[in-house]
Amino acid sequence: MSSSQGTCVCIDAGSQFCPCVLADLGECVACSLLKGEDLCDCSWSGVCIYSEWLWAGRRPLPPRPEFELPLIQIDSGSNTLAVFTVEIPGGLAGDVSAIGAFLFLRPPGTRQCFNTPVSLMDIHGCRARFSVQIVGPKTKALARSSGVLLARGPYWNGIWGVQRLRNLRDSRALIVAKGIGQGPAVHVAGSLIGGGNSVTVAFTPSESIPFVFVEKDLRGVGASLVPLDGGGGEMERSLAGMIGDFDLVHSSGPDTQHRMIMRLIRQASPRTKFTASNNSVMCCGDGVCGGCGVSTKTNHWTRACKASVNPEQVSLLNEEELWHDA
Repeated sequence: MSSSQGTCVCIDAGSQFCPCVLADLGECVACSLLKGEDLCDCSWSGVCIYSEWLWAGRRPLPPRPEFELPLIQIDSGSNTLAVFTVEIPGGLAGDVSAIGAFLFLRPPGTRQCFNTPVSLMDIHGCRARFSVQIVGPKTKALARSSGVLLARGPYWNGIWGVQRLRNLRDSRALIVAKGIGQGPAVHVAGSLIGGGNSVTVAFTPSESIPFVFVEKDLRGVGASLVPLDGGGGEMERSLAGMIGDFDLVHSSGPDTQHRMIMRLIRQASPRTKFTASNNSVMCCGDGVCGGCGVSTKTNHWTRACKASVNPEQVSLLNEEELWHDA
C-alpha cells in the first residue's frame, strides 16, 4: 500500500474543469487514487474527485475555452506599461471577478505560444482592465493589439494563500504593491473592502515601472494609501514599523519582496496572516507543460498553476527562509 505523502488542494477542484486532463494521465494534483495509488490520501473536502472521474466516464471534462474580448482601449503610461480595457462576456465576468483570477491573453492572428498570463486589475459589470509590464515578444505583441484580444480562462491561482483573502472579514489588511504588482493590488483591495475589511496600500515604483499608476484607482475603492520611499533598507524599516498593526499582509510584487515581508512577520507579528502574488512562470496554465513547477515543504515538486498552497510553504528561491505555518 502506498501513499502520496503530500497531495494538496487543487485550485480547480470542484469547478467545471475538474477532473481535467491530468486525471487522464495519472498526474492529478489533488487525488492520490488518480495518481495510481491505492490509498485515498487527499486534503480535498468537496465532492470526491475520483468519483467525479468515474461519473464522467473516466474522461476529462472539456478544457477552458478561448474567448474574443472586444478591446476598448490601451493606455500606455510609458514604454514599459500597458493597461488594457476589454469587454468580458457575462458568464466569464463572474468567474474572473474572484480574487486571484487571471486570463491568458494573446493578440489575434498569433499562435498559442503568445499566450500571456495576466491578472485582473479591476472589473465593473462586463468591463475589465488588465495591466501588463512590457518586457519581451509576447507583451510587446499584446501592446500592439487592436480590435479584440483572445483570452483563455478563467484561471484562479494568481495568489499564494488565496483562501486567506477570500475568508477575511472585518479585519485590517495591508497590501504592499511594487512595480507591475500595483495593478492586481487594485482588485485585491476592492475585494477585501467589499468583505468589510479596512485596507491600507503601501506602494512603491520599481526600476522597470518607476511611477505609480494606480493611486486614483485605489482611492476609488476606498483604500488608505501610504507611499514607500527609498530603497530596500529604508522600505524594510518602514514596513517593520507597520506590520504589527494588521491582521493580514498581502505582497503584490517580486519574490524578493515576498521573502522580506515573511521575515518581518516572523520577527514582529507571527499571528499576522500572509498572502503573496504567484510569480511563477506559466506557459499553459493547465499543469501540463511543467514550466511553473515549484518546490514546497509538503510536496517536493508541484504545479504552481494548479496547487493552492500558502506562501510560506513555497520555497520562493530561498528555502532557508521558510517558516512554520501556524
